[in-house]
Amino acid sequence: MWHYRRIVAPQSRPSSGRRPALPEPARLLIVEDDPLLPSSLEDVLEDVCDAKLARTIAAGRRLVKHWRPDIVLCDVLLPDGDGIAFCRGLKGSPETAQTIVVLLTALSNRETMLDGWKAGADDYIPKPFVGAELVARVRGLLDAAQARLRAQALDNLRTREQFQRDFVANISHELRTPIAAIRGFAETLRRSRDESVRRTFLSRIEHQTLRLERLVDDLLTLARLEASGGEGWDDDLSLSELLEDGVARARPAAARAKAGVEARVEAGLAVRGDRDHLRRALECILDNALRFEARKIVVAAGRKGRFAVVSVTDDGVGIPGAHLDRVFDHFFRPTLPAKHTDTGLGLSIVRRVVESHGGRLWADSDGERGATFSFSLPLLRR
Repeated sequence: MWHYRRIVAPQSRPSSGRRPALPEPARLLIVEDDPLLPSSLEDVLEDVCDAKLARTIAAGRRLVKHWRPDIVLCDVLLPDGDGIAFCRGLKGSPETAQTIVVLLTALSNRETMLDGWKAGADDYIPKPFVGAELVARVRGLLDAAQARLRAQALDNLRTREQFQRDFVANISHELRTPIAAIRGFAETLRRSRDESVRRTFLSRIEHQTLRLERLVDDLLTLARLEASGGEGWDDDLSLSELLEDGVARARPAAARAKAGVEARVEAGLAVRGDRDHLRRALECILDNALRFEARKIVVAAGRKGRFAVVSVTDDGVGIPGAHLDRVFDHFFRPTLPAKHTDTGLGLSIVRRVVESHGGRLWADSDGERGATFSFSLPLLRR
């Protein structure tokens, strides 16, 4: 395997005369078996990026996985496969879809080029190539990719700012509701001397206070999740034991709601993460099922490839199809009777926990009766 020397292209100075910190050079992977090509590419690309060479598709795949190149130059014909299939694989994976792929080939027929475009190739360079042309194309592709990243960062910033404004507005509303209720009940208590009325309104004040307490707890949980982003969560956990324990903890509340909770968990499932947050995520899903009139809840977990997949299925109120993509949003509540009210943050906490552990979360329902909340987590590699 060839390794090219690491050289950063010269950077222009800003008007202040202060030199900015130099960015990391772009990573270039060359997948090519021509023994004469490496020296040519070293000469023409040494000022553009940091490059590595793979002689086969298999070696190229290994480098993509462990080195994560920004741009791939790949020959169409290689000893163990073709570059078009390699390109299609890169573009079809969420982890490498943004990788720039340039196909190199001595073939000039239109069918080959069309196959390359269909596979998602960003450019196509015929061999033999002119050095200046290759450098210009690589520079252009990298500049375009950087421009897309800057535009995406700006869009993300605007989206985050809008989210923060909406979030603050929602929090204000959620806090005002129980506070206004408590104030009204307290005024009634001050005026009334009827003992039964006083007991009733004291009970209502207690209920609203508990509601405020749950809301504050959920907000603090979200704040901790956002602050940590999953960093430092390096404990090796038995997911199987955590789920079994979570089901056992939920049984008293389920019994009070005249519901049953059953665990069907494959043994030996291990993940890396935060025990308390994963336990809270399961608790939020189970609480949600009980709140929506479930009488039977089944927590199942098993292996699926490199992931553990956990599903919580209930026979309670179904989720309308239009709501399936929104149930994990902050403060989202469908139009349902008052007894179903909650803080509106439980399922959004689940989403944040799962995503911060490198997993995925989704919901299924026929809209009439019952729902299944599922999430995947990367299994611990032994």
